[in-house]
Amino acid sequence: MFNTPPKSLKVNVTKDQAVATARITAEKKGFKTFSDAKLDVEQASDYWTSQGSPKSADYCTLVWVVTFKDSSQNRARIYVDTLTGLVVGGGQAI
Repeated sequence: MFNTPPKSLKVNVTKDQAVATARITAEKKGFKTFSDAKLDVEQASDYWTSQGSPKSADYCTLVWVVTFKDSSQNRARIYVDTLTGLVVGGGQAI
């Protein structure tokens, strides 16, 4: 996906809106402390909505990468699409 151009580079969603959207997913998974939010081009996936193994989408897009931490300092990265405001992937790090 390194040479795949992003589907969109338009920013309709503010940083505050992205953090509010990501917070809903983060808190459901036990990540309560906001850490950071930045713009980046990422490959979309169903990481936060998948019931089984997450699957990557066949496109990249501009997202807000919103990071939250849990009580053990594990990190959740939640991708919020800058065009639609929807959660479109992310991941966790221990």
